[in-house]
Amino acid sequence: MTTTTITTTSTIAASQATHGNVPKGYSPSTRVEPIPRPDFPHHQYPRWIGHKFTPTGQVLPFPGNTVLCHLSQSSALHASLTGLHTLLSQHGLSHCFALLPPSSYHMTFYEGITYRIPTSTNWPAPEILPYDCSLGQCHAHVISRLSTLRLGSTGGGPPYKLRIAGFEPLTDGIAFKLVPENATEEKRMRNLREQMADSVGVRQPGFGVYGFHMSLGYCLKWLSEEETKEVSDVLDEWLQENRTVSDEGVEFGAPEVCVYDDMTGFRRVFYLE
Repeated sequence: MTTTTITTTSTIAASQATHGNVPKGYSPSTRVEPIPRPDFPHHQYPRWIGHKFTPTGQVLPFPGNTVLCHLSQSSALHASLTGLHTLLSQHGLSHCFALLPPSSYHMTFYEGITYRIPTSTNWPAPEILPYDCSLGQCHAHVISRLSTLRLGSTGGGPPYKLRIAGFEPLTDGIAFKLVPENATEEKRMRNLREQMADSVGVRQPGFGVYGFHMSLGYCLKWLSEEETKEVSDVLDEWLQENRTVSDEGVEFGAPEVCVYDDMTGFRRVFYLE
């Protein structure tokens, strides 16, 4: 990994296209995309398979750093989602998903830096943080930059109040949409995200439209129409049965600057204050 061989995601896509393994719907200019591996048939699988998980659901190393808010494990919503996790793990289509442990449930505030995607659209300027830096140096950059951010002086402090607005399409995985409770809250949260991006020096593709959400699992294969309907029915039924909990909304505390090795857990370094 060097600054001479890694330039932009467009050149990576062009070079990988000759091998026929570019992921379905690969669009590095509009959303965060992993760099295709020449030894993996990415076109046969959803976006993150071969990067975050194997096709059989084994966890792969995928280190990075981020800013998130964990869902309180004492909340009614966490209890309900743990029940959904159990339901999905026992479902006949459970082999189609890599379900995340309930202890990892969170809302991403700011994506941070994914160490495996050292490209110009997902990385600070190389003179600030070289593409070939160590993982420790990558973490140190983000931690140092965010440690100076003060929420109280910008009106961006907790709590953050959102409501559940249904599930995302079953493309990359299972996740539900989180929508700030009103326009004022949304502006406040997005302004804070802008400040985080200014501090770190990275605005990923799709930054301006990146929606708040909570991921429950990843798709290991492309679902057929029948499979999509079957899983969607399970999720819709869960929403109806837990309408009281979901209608109460979700309240998150202080954002956590975290580092991670893979998608199963996120270690807090410090809270933003």
